[in-house]
Amino acid sequence: MTKAEFLKALEEKLSALSAQDRVASLAYYEEIIDDRMEEGLCEADAVAAAGPVEEAAAQLLAETPHAETRLCAQPKRIEPAGSFLLFTDPFDAVEIHAACADVELWPSEDGVCRVEFQEAQRCAASVAGGVLHIQELRRHRVGLTLDLSIGGHQLLDVPMRDNALRVYLPARTYRMLRAETRSGEIEVSGGLSFDRAVLRSASGDVEFRAAVQSELRIHTASGDIEVKHAAPERMQLETASGDVELSGCGASSVTVRTSSGDVEFADCDETALDIRTASGDIDGRFSVPRAVSASSVSGEIDVPRSGSGAPCVLHTVSGDIDVCVK
Repeated sequence: MTKAEFLKALEEKLSALSAQDRVASLAYYEEIIDDRMEEGLCEADAVAAAGPVEEAAAQLLAETPHAETRLCAQPKRIEPAGSFLLFTDPFDAVEIHAACADVELWPSEDGVCRVEFQEAQRCAASVAGGVLHIQELRRHRVGLTLDLSIGGHQLLDVPMRDNALRVYLPARTYRMLRAETRSGEIEVSGGLSFDRAVLRSASGDVEFRAAVQSELRIHTASGDIEVKHAAPERMQLETASGDVELSGCGASSVTVRTSSGDVEFADCDETALDIRTASGDIDGRFSVPRAVSASSVSGEIDVPRSGSGAPCVLHTVSGDIDVCVK
């Protein structure tokens, strides 16, 4: 199925929605498909990754207040009285697609999986194929809290900063985390564990402190990136104008690309580093001697020339490079 066919089929199933809701919903799914294609998927695979048309329509119709038709996105979803939902289906992966919300992920202290929304948001959530899907559709004035526990335990409310979408996950290693937001920030707290994590934000900052095993990829346009104590096999960080900060990372290899942003790293002693920036500066600190290969077209360079360990390649066009051993 092509993107155009998917969107046409989805539009036909959303006839019960207002014109404004249909336009917003179609634009959201179009962006999801475009993002997958930017990551290297062909059009058909990108459409398939967005999920079945019927499931997408069911979610949108069920979660839109003015829809004339109400459909249940999941057969096992229980909808009790009050502004929360329960899911009994297990999941080992998390996908979050937000428009302008800040996305926060935190460990659950009592084993309850819960998703909280700020009151000016329109969100939908479901479990399908072992994946917890969370989507911010559009903004409105009604607040919503989703409790995704099996037992429905009563939890204390935790104050959230404005514009936040907060997810509490029980302790385990999840197969995949994918979180995307256009203008919001993303924060992944320590105490969580993933095999792979892919995070994208257009203008918001990204902060990652969780454990990750095989791969961590973070991309922003103008937002800053901060990674602490992550040790995957591969780490790839990209930003156009944002800064990048690494500390205590034990990844096997780290690739950093920026255009105008600065890069700082510290205590990444056993990591193979490949850092390149156009006009940004590169500042680093090792706790053991490391041989550094550094180059700059017009900037100044001050790096250790002797040492051992994994390769460390640093390049900037007009920025300075300063690396020390402490």
